[in-house]
Amino acid sequence: DSALALAPRYVDAHLGKAFVLLGFGDGYESPRTVLPQVQAILAVVAGIDTSRAEYWATQSLLTANWIWDWPKVRSDAARARAIEPSNFAATFAVAIARASGGDGGGAMATLDTAQRSDPLSPYPQWGRFFIYAVAGMRDSTQAVWQRLPDYLRNAPYGDVTEGIAMLALNRNVDAERAFREGEAALGHPSAMRVIALARLGRTAEARAQLQRVEQAFRTRYIGPEFIAAAAAELGDTTTMYRWLDIGQREHSGFAIFLGLWDRPFVAHKQEPHFQRILQQMGLKPVTFGSRPGS
Repeated sequence: DSALALAPRYVDAHLGKAFVLLGFGDGYESPRTVLPQVQAILAVVAGIDTSRAEYWATQSLLTANWIWDWPKVRSDAARARAIEPSNFAATFAVAIARASGGDGGGAMATLDTAQRSDPLSPYPQWGRFFIYAVAGMRDSTQAVWQRLPDYLRNAPYGDVTEGIAMLALNRNVDAERAFREGEAALGHPSAMRVIALARLGRTAEARAQLQRVEQAFRTRYIGPEFIAAAAAELGDTTTMYRWLDIGQREHSGFAIFLGLWDRPFVAHKQEPHFQRILQQMGLKPVTFGSRPGS
């Protein structure tokens, strides 16, 4: 903002601000709020200079996270990579598009490419971890978690990262502790703590925690899919679908993982309502049988 006050047509500042806002959505603010802000910035850039790879890459990543128009994701990413073949954001968007089409192996291979293009970026590392964790792939989760740097382990995004890891590894006591202790940094009650409590047989506490999470959503954005997962763990299908529908309304970026999310959604994936959500987003069931080139 300071740079743009001095030079309103400074494209780097516009694109930098757009990328920061992309990171803000989902973890800290509703994408429904952030999305028009990013689109407005990109509209300004379109009137100045569209020859930059970052312009097309940001368009691609925005669409992958929150709009789910997969042909446009691929088209914009291709334009970015034609200008700058190793562009990180475009490569990351391609990874999301591959996962949306069911190609988990291809998505992981493309995340590897994105990591090589920007070794210090946290996005591919966190993305690989989160995909393995929610997909119920214990060995892969363990391997990635052991390599995850401390600053990522300790950074809550959506929910408490350590708790998500412990839950995926069936270490429910450790998961509940991590979620409980991480709530201060998270800034709101942990939705995923509901799952840990339920798996420990502490059902009354789990239901009370879910109630606190739903109340907190009134004043602080929480990824709706986390709340839906909590309700599903408690067997409350009506509440689960209410929050999945809220996720669609909010353009939640966490919704792009629904095609591969295992427990506690796996029992519902063939239900018409769940299938309708997947179809609306153009998501297919994800397999990890191959890792073709990026």
